[in-house]
Amino acid sequence: MPGPVGSANENKVFTAPLAIIEINGIAIGKLRDLQFSEQCQRAEVQGIGRLTLVEVPALTFRCTFTASSYMVDCRKLGDVPDPFWPRYAKTPTEFANTIIMGEKTVNLHVYSKIPAETNNDIVTAIDRFKMAVIENCYLDSTTFQIQENQVAGKNISGRYLEPISFLS
Repeated sequence: MPGPVGSANENKVFTAPLAIIEINGIAIGKLRDLQFSEQCQRAEVQGIGRLTLVEVPALTFRCTFTASSYMVDCRKLGDVPDPFWPRYAKTPTEFANTIIMGEKTVNLHVYSKIPAETNNDIVTAIDRFKMAVIENCYLDSTTFQIQENQVAGKNISGRYLEPISFLS
């Protein structure tokens, strides 16, 4: 789904260089990866005297995400201020109070780059095609790692409330 239906990029593989990730309207740079998982939990209805299942009704739907970025600053995600947790709080009490009483959800937008202008088959300007919107994301955990001979990184994981709507 790297481009709108009918575009020249419609049948091409979607790759990281074609992706633009926005959080609350701000493009996030230096993001390594972004993963989403949507899982339906089902009950098993079998009945006495039966070996096989009769039904598997849906009970809950769980949506989770993980992302990793190159670490520029512990208080940032990629190259923008951390939109999830109040990293600029001055005390642990301010941090805790903000999480408990002032937590805000984050919206993720996934775009594909598409050509906006070409000149002699050279792409001179790009545009964005919105592929998906992931609304109401909550952060559950964050980690960072620093290793010898490696680029430092930061990982986050969390959940969102509704399944992803892929736009066309």
